[in-house]
Amino acid sequence: MAGDSERIVQHLGRVLRRQRLVILAAAGAVLGLTLVLNAVLDPVYEAATTLVFDEPLEPVPGGKPVVLSQEILLTNWLEELRSFSFSGEVAGRLPPNLQARVPVPQRLPPGFDRARAVATGVQAAIKPFPIPKSNIVRIVVWTPDPELSAAIADTAASVFCLRRVRFRNAGESDLRRFIENQVLRYQAQLGRSEQELRDYKERQRITTYTDDAREILRRSTEAEVLLNAAATNRQSVVERLAAVEAKLAEKRGGLVPAMTAAGNPMMQKLQDKLVDLQSQHMELKVRDYAPDHPKMIDLQKQIQDTERSLVQETQKIAATAEVGDPLAQLEKYSTEAVELRIQTASLAAQEAGLRRILDDYERSLARLPSKEQELTRLTRERDVNEKLYTALLEKLEQTRISEAERIPGFRLLDVAQRPIAPIRPRKALNLALGLVAGLLVGGAIGFVREGVRPTMDSSLEVEKLTGWRVLASIPKIPLPAASASAGAVPPRDKALHRRASRALVAASAPNSAAAEAYRMLRTNLQFAGLGGTTRTLLVTSAGPGDGKSNTVANLAIMSAGMGGRTLLVDAETRKVGVDALFGLGTAPGLTDLLALPGGATTEAIARAIHSTDIQNLDLLPSGTLTPNPGDSLSADPERLRELLAKLQHDYHLVLLDSPPLLLVHETLLLASMVDGVLFVINSARPDGDGLVEARGALAAAGARVLGVALNAVEPVGIYRHNSYYQPSAGVA
Repeated sequence: MAGDSERIVQHLGRVLRRQRLVILAAAGAVLGLTLVLNAVLDPVYEAATTLVFDEPLEPVPGGKPVVLSQEILLTNWLEELRSFSFSGEVAGRLPPNLQARVPVPQRLPPGFDRARAVATGVQAAIKPFPIPKSNIVRIVVWTPDPELSAAIADTAASVFCLRRVRFRNAGESDLRRFIENQVLRYQAQLGRSEQELRDYKERQRITTYTDDAREILRRSTEAEVLLNAAATNRQSVVERLAAVEAKLAEKRGGLVPAMTAAGNPMMQKLQDKLVDLQSQHMELKVRDYAPDHPKMIDLQKQIQDTERSLVQETQKIAATAEVGDPLAQLEKYSTEAVELRIQTASLAAQEAGLRRILDDYERSLARLPSKEQELTRLTRERDVNEKLYTALLEKLEQTRISEAERIPGFRLLDVAQRPIAPIRPRKALNLALGLVAGLLVGGAIGFVREGVRPTMDSSLEVEKLTGWRVLASIPKIPLPAASASAGAVPPRDKALHRRASRALVAASAPNSAAAEAYRMLRTNLQFAGLGGTTRTLLVTSAGPGDGKSNTVANLAIMSAGMGGRTLLVDAETRKVGVDALFGLGTAPGLTDLLALPGGATTEAIARAIHSTDIQNLDLLPSGTLTPNPGDSLSADPERLRELLAKLQHDYHLVLLDSPPLLLVHETLLLASMVDGVLFVINSARPDGDGLVEARGALAAAGARVLGVALNAVEPVGIYRHNSYYQPSAGVA
């Protein structure tokens, strides 16, 4: 498991190193785009105010939970805050200079005036949302202007409070105005009735009543007062009911359930019963029955039971109506509407009972003498108007007190503060996110590129594909600094100096990780017989650019360092090869020796071989370039074999740098003549099909492949930042 983790980490590190330029470029591009967006995006300032709603909620009819009622009320309030009518009122209350700063489209559609555009801009800026598990609502405002954001938030809270006050007091105000009108009416009637009574007494000179007339006057007066009071109360209840039904219609698109008795036999039966009971109750009340009399108590209980049955029957009608559950229509108003309808029915029943009682007294009054009858009538009219006027004054005062006590059910927790800094764009956060996003995008691109790029860093992959053993993994060698020394190789110029220093790392940096890898290659080749049974070794690859010339040159340097005489033969007769790395000429060389009549003599070989600055290392250049360089090697294979035998006689080890195996034919000829072959693979660009083809070709030629040198491997593990072989300070 630890090995797998280490390989994963090494793979990630290798991808990041190989694709670092792509990753950095992607990060830079995204970061640049983020900078542009930060520069062009308009700032957005946030201001907020907080309202807490203490709306008194009662369980709604039908047993619905209060929690659901709270949720519906909060939802209604939020919808009101989002509505266009609310935003229009907020926009209208803003100062003109702030109205001009509300963002609106430059070109308005036809028929779309600026006031409506400003209201639309305010509506887009207001973002109300509830605080979970509470009756608290935050009114958040986003605009490009900090002063405007704070002003809209405060104005929105103020407008909402005013709208709630107007809404709450609407019913009370309607009732108060109705009672005020009734007070003025009965005040005028009282004045007229008093004047008529005085005039009649003066004309007829009568001021006394008989006992029968006095009793009829008292009872009929009380009955008429009760009748007018019931009619006035019923009218006020009807006014309130109309206001509540208007609110229900407004909130639910005019869908108000019909809760009347029309078409419902049970409702009609209950209302008839209520009328009869109210009539009996009023008759006993007019006859001076005390409220605690058993008959009064029994009638009152029957009236309450009948009203309760009416409420239940009304709820059934509402529940089965097409408009749905009364709870869905603002349960508070639905409940109040039910109660007001029952009150209306009860008061109508009282009126009907009192009218029958009054009819009886009118018939009794008609039996009195005419003068006494008229005096009784005028006196009763005066007393009725006086008592009603007094009762209306008391009710008016009660209504005013009730209206004054209707304080709003909400509180302002926080006022809006002028924002100091914009909430968008958050430039620092955007830059950080842009950098992270750029790195992620670059990393993704890098991994994709790495996935489609053929690599072969693993020895197991090579051995599985070719069947050859990997003798060493040569790390990628960086180009040294311009001031680096070329060691034993004198440079022709600075560029050649740097290239040669990197190629001949075994000489220029003998303590480097790459030099150590070449030592490992030499050691493993020795285990395979190099220098013993294997005296001639051909180094080749499948194609150009795999690093075979660098590999054979460094292997030659390492072999010469062991003390045995080593000859490096440049068999690249088609182009300049390893001779350029050592700063030597190409002629005379291999092609010149093969072209000599009668074969190469000892003197000719001695003239063609060049010594290098590396002790025990000589070089046989490729020779003079010919029109057909391949033919110079393959024209006379026996002569080539004899030359190799002579070279092997004079040197402990002969290393040959050959052309790419799959490009020229003479490489296979050379492979069949040497003791062993070292195959070089570039790990960064392997050709799987080419490797299979090369393996087959070498097997057909009878070549003995000692193994593979895996070149240009990413420096990981012990090859990365390894200072084990670096000399200590002060040590020569």
